[in-house]
Amino acid sequence: HGRRGPVYACALLLFIGVVSFFHFPFYTLGISIVVAVAVEGCLHQKHGGLHLHRSKKAALLFALALTVSLGGLWGARATVLAEGPEETLDVSELEEVRRAMHLYPTDGVLLSALSLQARGEGDPERALALARRAFILRPHPQQEFLLARTLAITGDLEESAEVYRELLRADRRSVGLYNQIQPRLRRDLRDSELRAHAYSEASAGRLSVFARHLLSEEGATSAIDFALALAAKRPERAEAHLLVIDLYRRADQVELAEMYARALVARNLVAPDNRRPAGLAELLDIMKKEDRSHEGRTLADRAFSSGLETPEFARSVFELRPDNPRDLTDRDRRLFTAAVEIGCRPPYEQSYRAQCWIARAYMAEAAGDLEEAQSLLERVERHHDDPRELGAFFARQGECQQLAGVQRRNRGGRYIHHLERQTPICARYE
Repeated sequence: HGRRGPVYACALLLFIGVVSFFHFPFYTLGISIVVAVAVEGCLHQKHGGLHLHRSKKAALLFALALTVSLGGLWGARATVLAEGPEETLDVSELEEVRRAMHLYPTDGVLLSALSLQARGEGDPERALALARRAFILRPHPQQEFLLARTLAITGDLEESAEVYRELLRADRRSVGLYNQIQPRLRRDLRDSELRAHAYSEASAGRLSVFARHLLSEEGATSAIDFALALAAKRPERAEAHLLVIDLYRRADQVELAEMYARALVARNLVAPDNRRPAGLAELLDIMKKEDRSHEGRTLADRAFSSGLETPEFARSVFELRPDNPRDLTDRDRRLFTAAVEIGCRPPYEQSYRAQCWIARAYMAEAAGDLEEAQSLLERVERHHDDPRELGAFFARQGECQQLAGVQRRNRGGRYIHHLERQTPICARYE
């Protein structure tokens, strides 16, 4: 485009060069766009300002020098931030870091890079000193993670566990780092007591994730040892005890899970939702899964008699109902009537609406009010797209044509196999 064509070409070349120079895209876009705009602005400047339009070569040289100097500093910082505490730097990156250190001798990110390099060169003591200094100057989760790793490498496992504990505290916002922390902590801290100390103040979600990784990567013994150590270290934390029960069940050690749940209920420790004794819901669920719902109903009846009447517990009790309302005893009828009244007393959360409609329909069927039961179950199908209970109801009543109608409406749906299994049951009652 005329006499300015070569100048624009040089500016575009500079822009592309900056893009190819950087590895980290955010710095690439940020710096290179600023440089391109600055060059173009200088070329179009006619009055006032720095009058750089009088020397196009000077403008380009100035932009190039600014880009390279900023690129050196930010490229080195980006390398350290992007790479985890596992990585070391190559020769060119190390030189960039050392040059930047002359300008910013108290930069925690650059000190972290030198710590990584010292560790890679087999100098753990210097690596630890640099990691400590980096964390003091920049108390950021990335530097704290580096310090924890370096302490473990130098053999200071107890202090490493303490740093990990601070890093994993429930109120710390280091979520983005967690996927890096979890596998490295497993390698750094092999002892269950140290792992329990590191996770002693972590959230229940992080405890569960770490325990499941231990279960899949190291086996049931390692995972359960960790959970038991955590429960011993923090006996007041219900989450730790519930984790033990969960891991026993995942490892198919149901008897141990039941024993631990019974002992936990006897301690009267409050569950995380502060609405029931910890372990009670888990114990009832174990009984249900083991086809011992009658024992669970006896236990629930005692709990109601002792004054435990929370909606959450009542809804869990209703899951112990027999498949057929005709099988209810007088005691069961009283128990489930109380469970429905307590668990489905308005107002309740919208997420429990379907469960409460099913519960009320079940008790209506038990009382012989089949019209009310059918109406409630049709609501569940219509509003929640779940026809299973309605299909089972028609099967129990021997209404096979009605059941076939439900099957036709849901042909190709996710519950069709469940509905088809009701056909022989319906033939039995027809």
